[in-house]
Amino acid sequence: MKTSFERPTTVVLGAILALIAAVALCACSPSGPEQARPADESAQQSFENREAAAQAGETHFNGRFTFEELLEDNECDRGVGIDGAFGQGGYVVGEEGAPGPGTYVTEGGQEEASSYFVYRPSEKEEGAYELLCPFTYFGPAFVVLEEGQALIFKPASDAETLRLARDEPLGVSAPYLSGTYRVGTDIPAGTYVATAEEQSAKAIADLLGNMTPQVNVYGSLAFGDEDPLLKEGLPRFGEDEAAFTFTVEEGRILELFGCTAQTL
Repeated sequence: MKTSFERPTTVVLGAILALIAAVALCACSPSGPEQARPADESAQQSFENREAAAQAGETHFNGRFTFEELLEDNECDRGVGIDGAFGQGGYVVGEEGAPGPGTYVTEGGQEEASSYFVYRPSEKEEGAYELLCPFTYFGPAFVVLEEGQALIFKPASDAETLRLARDEPLGVSAPYLSGTYRVGTDIPAGTYVATAEEQSAKAIADLLGNMTPQVNVYGSLAFGDEDPLLKEGLPRFGEDEAAFTFTVEEGRILELFGCTAQTL
């Protein structure tokens, strides 16, 4: 939700999901003006700033950090793409060996959560980044990257990579398992019924604490810039047979997290 990444821990993934719930509120919270730090700030002053941030409890979730500090905080190395495939690691979008601007797709598993973090360049500190979008997922997932952003990619499997997304369907069929789908491209528009599914239930319970399965519908793939148009929690697998019926229009983005959806 690592070189080598360590598998996501309960504490980290819990923090990720708590932030996902609050990121829109944080982004809109009023704050007073802050003087930008000069570009020639000394290394000693930068170190003191980082020490103060650490003492204040700042992490890559809520602070401003250089790319190298993001790598350290996420316990990963710089990634290097091979033939257009980008594996686990950190990247600065547009740099050599990193993905360029565009929309990328990856294919996660159903039994273990993967995650990525997109950071935007800070407007308050030159050379630093601030978290834009944390995303934890099962199954297929998309990420939209812009020039100069930083990406930390933490898949559950070494075989999982990011590649440029095409306008072609993902090749999935109903019932649709956990994942992110483009309505009208990957799945048809229409009315669906969602229920908790078994494959990712254990991962949700073990790693994500109180998190329950969810159905989210977005207006676009830019998850970090918008709230869901629809967000519905479901009982955990085995706790209740309750189902959720919903309708999605063409052009929307459907995220199934710990649940499966079948057409009516």
